[in-house]
Amino acid sequence: MSDDTPAEERQSRPRGRRTAALLLDAAVEEFTAHGYHDARIARIAERAGTSYGTFYLHFTDKTDVLWESLEPMRTDLAEVLESLEPLTAGPDGRRALEAWVRRICDHFQRHMPMFRALVEAQAASEEIARSGVEMLGGYRRIIASRIRESDAIGIDPNLAALIIYATLERTNFTYYYGSLVASHREIVTVLTEFIHQSLFGAPAPAAA
Repeated sequence: MSDDTPAEERQSRPRGRRTAALLLDAAVEEFTAHGYHDARIARIAERAGTSYGTFYLHFTDKTDVLWESLEPMRTDLAEVLESLEPLTAGPDGRRALEAWVRRICDHFQRHMPMFRALVEAQAASEEIARSGVEMLGGYRRIIASRIRESDAIGIDPNLAALIIYATLERTNFTYYYGSLVASHREIVTVLTEFIHQSLFGAPAPAAA
């Protein structure tokens, strides 16, 4: 028996919400395994235990389901960025920064396959590219606000924030995919020193 109920109403039903959630979970698995370009809607539907046609009751295309499936990653990253405390010079400030850098690195390592899928999608979709730029702008503003609250002098907070974020993301990308030969601990230490010294300068040498 056919159901003539509009798709929007069917999607709002409890069963429709469960199906959408299953499709999003399946999409994360598919994009993680195959990236954006090689991901297939048919496999997403199969992973979710539903049909190809049902997929299109919830999402318009592969780009749409990718963006929706990135929501937990985006929310998690925003929370980690917001946890950055006002930056300060000296050993205490460095230790606080190191704890935050470790959290950021842990986040990137957990979600890196989806970050890679996002980067691939940005090259293929103007809509995703625009959304990605807006997302990055939000992250940059969070870091820039902490720099403004810090003791750093003579540095453009917006440019510094963009460089810091890009350095964190790219370093973790190369580490995850094996191009950077170092331990996780070494990466956290070097990134911390890079950020802290960029903002506050090198520590004074110990007295002889």
